[in-house]
Amino acid sequence: MLSKWLQVNDQDIDLLQDVWLARWLYATLVCLHLPLEPHVFSTLRYIARSCIYLRNQLKAEEVQRAAPYNLLLTLIVQVFAQSDFKEYI
Repeated sequence: MLSKWLQVNDQDIDLLQDVWLARWLYATLVCLHLPLEPHVFSTLRYIARSCIYLRNQLKAEEVQRAAPYNLLLTLIVQVFAQSDFKEYI
């Protein structure tokens, strides 16, 4: 359900400003244990794609706002072996 908050259709999400969402996503990721079911991997990939999209929407002078997105991406790539997202870290 937390991944649905990252949908950007009708709202702007900023994980630096919406710190509660960043904390919940981080807490959820660190509580997951391998092996995961396929639908969990699918959700992780959705979260990664959303983080990439939201980070790419930032302006060059807003680079400090990218930290939460980079943290979540790094966790997904390194811990859950989603190495095809490695180029986005």
